[in-house]
Amino acid sequence: MKLVSILIVALVVGSAGFVRAAADGPNDYYNEGVRLLQAGQSAEAIKYFSWAIHFNPKDWEAYGNRGLAYDKTGDLQAAIRDYSKAIEINPNEPRFYTNRGSAYDELGKPQQAIDDYNQAIHLNNKDEIAFLNRGIAYRDLGKPEQAIADLTHAIELNPSNERAYLSRGAIFDKLGQFESVVQDCNAALLIDPTDSFALVERGWARENLGQTRQAIQDFNRAIQLDPKNPRAYVTRGWSLINLGEFDRATQDLNYALKLEPRFAIAYVGLGNAERAKKNLKLALDYYSKAIELDKRNQLAYKARGMIYFERAEYDAAIRDLTTAVDLAPRDAQSFDNIGKVYYAKGDFQTAIAEYTKAIEIDPSLASAYADRSLAIFCQGRRGASGDARAYLKLAGWTSDRSADMVLIGYFRSLKNNQPEEAQSLLMEGLQKCDKAAWPYPILAYLHRDLAIQDLYKQADDNAKVAKVHAYLGIQLALNGRRDEAIEHLRWIKDHANHQSQEYAISLTELRRIENDEARINPSFDTPRIANGS
Repeated sequence: MKLVSILIVALVVGSAGFVRAAADGPNDYYNEGVRLLQAGQSAEAIKYFSWAIHFNPKDWEAYGNRGLAYDKTGDLQAAIRDYSKAIEINPNEPRFYTNRGSAYDELGKPQQAIDDYNQAIHLNNKDEIAFLNRGIAYRDLGKPEQAIADLTHAIELNPSNERAYLSRGAIFDKLGQFESVVQDCNAALLIDPTDSFALVERGWARENLGQTRQAIQDFNRAIQLDPKNPRAYVTRGWSLINLGEFDRATQDLNYALKLEPRFAIAYVGLGNAERAKKNLKLALDYYSKAIELDKRNQLAYKARGMIYFERAEYDAAIRDLTTAVDLAPRDAQSFDNIGKVYYAKGDFQTAIAEYTKAIEIDPSLASAYADRSLAIFCQGRRGASGDARAYLKLAGWTSDRSADMVLIGYFRSLKNNQPEEAQSLLMEGLQKCDKAAWPYPILAYLHRDLAIQDLYKQADDNAKVAKVHAYLGIQLALNGRRDEAIEHLRWIKDHANHQSQEYAISLTELRRIENDEARINPSFDTPRIANGS
């Protein structure tokens, strides 16, 4: 579903108001067709333009306007035939190409549309509508840079072109450039302060910028202007989920479905609300319903894939997340999510490849560096410290994963025989990480600022205890105390969440120790000697 509709250019040909001054028979039919077309009676207009063409088969104006009438009735193939006939008779009228291009785009043929817009622009390089429509067609072809250039040129030609701002804003939204979305919506709202669509788009951009309260203000205003706008209720529902107001969110999303029963994205929102409440089965049902209604709903596949992941149904998760990537090949987060699934499966090589794709698409995606750091650590390769540092540079030292990245970087540096780097990272973590957040106490323990018994006292749930066992196990292994290390690491194997980062790094460390012991102390079966040999 396009965020901004392709414009259809009304063919302003002949004298003002489409009407021809002459009053002979053919022109009477033509003029009545124009009158009906302007009055919104497109089906009736077609009859009169057809009579005009009957009397004058070379009447390119009648073909062009009948094409426009067909366009308005939704008969795009007939519209294209008439636009093509008009072009055959008069190939120098740019608006025929613009209108035919619009029909091609509506039929899902953006390249043919672009070819027509190119010709329209060649004939009239001041045609703002041709630039606008070509920009949208480039967007549909996955060429955002060309799209933005065309839409910017359309704005330069007409700074009051609200649709150009909104179309460009929609592309910035896809690129994750939410500040630019807000700027374009602001410009659109200066032109029309009552545009509820622009308010919803700006609100959604603000939500993505973490400005949830301001976003809800935009959604409230949009609903006030247009109480029957289902998208305003859906987006407000999503914001309310982020505020933890699940009942109000569900109320908004259900009302959106009352207005538009087949609005798939509302079901995605309901799924998100249930997932936040840990009702995974109900969330899965909602995502499946969204996919049933819209087989190309990338958000639904992406969300359902993560539900399957949380349920440890890894093959199903990979299928859904791969579909999400097919539908949105530039969605870095989907590649990162696929990597998480392979990491949980213990396929670290594939996980690293998926994380790397995510980083190539979006070098600012901090989570992908953190995830890749863990997978590289599990493989026993160099590079984990560099990725941990990259995460800290992007996400800062007080995010929820910062202390974990300090620990991964610290131990990987020690394994790389880089004690100075390890100590430097630990000291920086002690100074910059959130002292009130877990696992900061493990950093303090490693610096000998906290006794082991006090560390355990602060580990007040199973997940925290698992981190203590994991990093103590790695530390003991590095110090050559293998039996003690194995005891800690086996605790993880028996008690930790299998999808936690500690589970994978502990199991790989445990296998490494056990394999080393097998090489050092091999056991051989005594060979049997055959009788008579």
